[in-house]
Amino acid sequence: MIKNGQNVNDGGQNWPPSDFEGRSVRASETHLVENGKSKLLFDVGTQIIFGADEPTLEVVSYLKEKAGTTVSDIKQVFQGKYGQEAVFEVLTEMARFRLLLPAEKPEAEPDWQSKSKKLPDKLTPKFMALNITHKCNLNCIYCYGDGGSFGTPDMDMPFDVAKAAIDWQIERVMGAGYKDFGITFFGGEPLANFALIPKVVEYAKKVAQANGLNVDFGMTTNASLVTEEIAAKLFELGVNPMVSIDGPPGVQNTQRPFADGRPSYDATINGVMRLTKTYNRRMTSRATFLSYDLVGLSRDLYKAGFWNVLLSPATGTMGEHFLTEEGCQKLVEGFNDLYSYYTNILGEMSKNIDYDGESGIQLLPRSNMFIKSLQMLYSRQVNPWPCGAGRSYVDISPEGTVYLCHRFVGDKKNSAGNLLDGSYSEDMYRKIIERSGNREGPCKKCWIRMSCAGGCFHHNLVSTGDIFTPHHFECELSKKLTELAIVFFHKFHEENPELLKKICDIKDPPEYNTGI
Repeated sequence: MIKNGQNVNDGGQNWPPSDFEGRSVRASETHLVENGKSKLLFDVGTQIIFGADEPTLEVVSYLKEKAGTTVSDIKQVFQGKYGQEAVFEVLTEMARFRLLLPAEKPEAEPDWQSKSKKLPDKLTPKFMALNITHKCNLNCIYCYGDGGSFGTPDMDMPFDVAKAAIDWQIERVMGAGYKDFGITFFGGEPLANFALIPKVVEYAKKVAQANGLNVDFGMTTNASLVTEEIAAKLFELGVNPMVSIDGPPGVQNTQRPFADGRPSYDATINGVMRLTKTYNRRMTSRATFLSYDLVGLSRDLYKAGFWNVLLSPATGTMGEHFLTEEGCQKLVEGFNDLYSYYTNILGEMSKNIDYDGESGIQLLPRSNMFIKSLQMLYSRQVNPWPCGAGRSYVDISPEGTVYLCHRFVGDKKNSAGNLLDGSYSEDMYRKIIERSGNREGPCKKCWIRMSCAGGCFHHNLVSTGDIFTPHHFECELSKKLTELAIVFFHKFHEENPELLKKICDIKDPPEYNTGI
């Protein structure tokens, strides 16, 4: 007996197996996820999860080995073991949920290229990061930006470069018919060039209002330079900060010391406290981790004043911080512990909290990867691209060069040229939409191809030398984390579907609105 694991809108076939009696049949493409005694089938094409019993699993396995067999053959093979009625029920359920298909019916694959054709004919950055300075007062041990300078001189972005970037962004946003756009202040440490921020916000708001557009502002900061005056001004301007912090003092001071080697934790937390007081809410943190105690890290950051924790392994750098096979396994175990931790919290809180409004589930301490993985399975969305880099999101360097994203700053091979010197071209954009909308090589038959889209461009470049080719460790990690998400999704659906819906309806906080 198959248990439907998601809302399928009863989209399965209504054919009784008798319609197949004389026809060759096959099983749809599925992936088996085992969790103790529980066996789950993940349908690759529809991204639907099924809890399956042994008769169903045996029939699916048989069909994969005996392509082109008939329903009559299946009955003959299994009815002696399970009985005619049980086999009929299995086949009926499989047909209903499209796990049993005519052999001649091909697997349903999205038309990746048609999705590319729906894009604007030129790069349209709905979200843009401005690297307003390449100066940084910290010296993070894993920094992909070479200490904040990205291998370029320590320079601040002049206002005329910021103005040109905003004009370019608005012209393209309007051309695509969008009504909203976002700007994030990035660095280096953006507060090292704080004087530019009010000028940029004032200009962007003025131009947006004149053209009937809405604009959001974000900032990624280490918070160590935040004073009461800076916090008040950022709040007045409507800038939503996200704080880069890696954990408690021992972790933070080791991984993110000041440039002169001094500990940075106290200065960072003091800045966070000023932001929290001024904004009257907890902040969002972004933590890069080199160890795998993700539960401890999440707890520490929540205690430090954060409500939302973005966790990311240091996989975008080579050398000692690059993900290894052993590290991949430890990371999966860490996320398994983290998912269990959040599941227990949600289970306890679901007994006595109101899910609506700011008093309920919105204030749960949470990991973005935990929420996003459940939302991905809930929506069953097909992702042609791993992110918006080079398509709906770009980074502008202090001298006005357009980069694929903030991680590529300084890499001229992955830039679109400069906005001020006439070297800008659409070649990078065309390459992105032509290549990343395809599934090639190992990705073509991968069971998470509908949602994965090939991984982070920068991680790929660092590990394989090609932005479109992922490293096999990253592939294995993505598949293992998807399996974890499938297990926890099914658990929520079985035990508390109302809670699952509330989790998957959570909207991104405002600091996410600018695309980083």
